[in-house]
Amino acid sequence: MISSRAGKRVVTAAKDFRTFYAEATGIQLRMIYAENISSFTEQSKYIVIGENSLLHMAGLETDLNLLGIQGFQIQTVGNSVFILGTDAGAQYGTYQLLTELFQFDYYGKNSYTLSRNVNEVPLKNYDITDVPDISIRRPNYLFLMSDSVTSDRM
Repeated sequence: MISSRAGKRVVTAAKDFRTFYAEATGIQLRMIYAENISSFTEQSKYIVIGENSLLHMAGLETDLNLLGIQGFQIQTVGNSVFILGTDAGAQYGTYQLLTELFQFDYYGKNSYTLSRNVNEVPLKNYDITDVPDISIRRPNYLFLMSDSVTSDRM
């Protein structure tokens, strides 16, 4: 779930999450917009990426000063998982959640690791905060500068 006004990086993160989740489990998740949800309970089951109205319904706040430009938080609330941060931070948090769930590790367009044939994805009580020591994580290796998808995923 994302906001209908989400930035490019959050949209990319949501699409990537759906793609890699389907590759790992065979299950295609639906993309829904937070603005279409009128209430949130502990029984709601969502993966929520980025800033949107559902964060506030769940009682979560993001300290962007703490997280910085590319830091993120992954929080479990009831049966839902929230990935918080700026657009860049939420994108990095999405890839971290994929790592937590499916041992995702990305090396390039056609080179990544991911658990497959996963029949069960247990909900864990996530409470992860990642504040990078270097405020901007973008490496400037030539091959990454020419491929924004690989650059964002790394």
